Amino acid sequence: MLDSTNSQRYFVPIEIRPLPHLDFQAGYNGVPATSPRIVGLVNVRSKEMLQPLSVECVSIEFRQEEIITFPSLGLGTQINNERCIASKTLFPPPPGTAVFGQSKESLCETPTEAGIPNSLNPSRTQSQSQVHDIVKSYGGPVVDNEIALRSQSQFPRPCTSASSSISTDYVNSPSDIFNNALPSSFTRPAKVWSMDLPFELELPKNENLPASFELAHSGTSVCTKYFLRATLCLCGISPISISVPVKLDRFDMLSSWGMFNKAITLKEESSDGLVSVDVSIPKSCIVPLDLVTVFLSIVPLSAHHIRVQRVSLVLLEQLMINVPKDMKVIRRRKVLQHEEDLVDQKLANEGLSLTLSCLFEGRSQQSSTLFTTCSEQYRVDYLLIVKVELFRARDVEIIHPVVVSSVERTRSGALLNDIQSRVLEVRQSSNATVLDGSIVVIPASCSVQNKFFHYVDGHPTLME
Repeated sequence: MLDSTNSQRYFVPIEIRPLPHLDFQAGYNGVPATSPRIVGLVNVRSKEMLQPLSVECVSIEFRQEEIITFPSLGLGTQINNERCIASKTLFPPPPGTAVFGQSKESLCETPTEAGIPNSLNPSRTQSQSQVHDIVKSYGGPVVDNEIALRSQSQFPRPCTSASSSISTDYVNSPSDIFNNALPSSFTRPAKVWSMDLPFELELPKNENLPASFELAHSGTSVCTKYFLRATLCLCGISPISISVPVKLDRFDMLSSWGMFNKAITLKEESSDGLVSVDVSIPKSCIVPLDLVTVFLSIVPLSAHHIRVQRVSLVLLEQLMINVPKDMKVIRRRKVLQHEEDLVDQKLANEGLSLTLSCLFEGRSQQSSTLFTTCSEQYRVDYLLIVKVELFRARDVEIIHPVVVSSVERTRSGALLNDIQSRVLEVRQSSNATVLDGSIVVIPASCSVQNKFFHYVDGHPTLME
């Protein structure tokens, strides 16, 4: 198997490319209503102009690889899982399969130019034998006419009239070229100079694919990556495979979704029942360059001379790995910490109100992007911890899980509008109807009433 870096050192007859000015990922992974999928092109080229490729088959696969490394008994233990998510045979496609794309002209040699006597095609004269047949298709294969002529001799076709000087066949897909050149009973490979095959691989709707992710700390590392692998089967040699990486994102944890824009209120009492602490978290989703803010209210429950020594705010990252034999490896680390020393401030009867704020950069010391994710082998969660240290009373600690997203709030709002448009397009194209008019549509510019997203009878509402 070849990768994209090694393929640049020497000629490889197959290449995977995204569509012009687009990425491999289409739709929005995590939002099934947008029809998420992987799209692109597979290019097949012959290096020699006079020596075509004997192509038997071209296939494409979208694969996932998870690599987990953690220390065990002083030795490194690694788990490597690789699986195929979607696959498709691009050439030869099934009869009648339509290939989407633009029209492109390619030239094929006539039987005379292939060195075949004109006696096998009496309808053509010697002067007409130098005229090329034009075949229109989307990046269709340039098929060797020696094969086409042999198939024609075995399966005769009606001859063209003597008055016609150009014989033109119009086809709409590579399958038509392949079926015209090679009948169903003909098993020889097609000889191809060049061929562009578009592909579209739908992501599974009943499975939540995690985003591309990489995290390492304390000797433990987890990695989820995706790649496309195209395989070219040629006659007489081993199959040629090439792989290109694909970055897969998830869009169901954007900070603009309404479920993350609700204030969270928590209340906790000390174990001795002397102090009550109220915590208010404005938003449950944290994004890069966010000012993580927590409002505190400390109220005494008895007439003791209680003093507040210190208050702290910590964002804790928790990595949980599912290892064989039903064991779990848990690693924790602080990615954000802020403390305020109150120097034994006396707690009055009316209580004490404080505000804790700290900037979240969104990256770790190893320059890896931080965000909440989950797969079959591991899970990454984030916990917001507020701790109040007291004198003459038990300390109070409040822990609440939060979601960390890698998309900034400005871009998140733009993506949410694009998701809305994509959902409308998919529903209108599939059902030929618009959404029910009873669904309340709130403009995205309304910051007071806008909840961005909620469910009505199991279906999400959309916004303008």
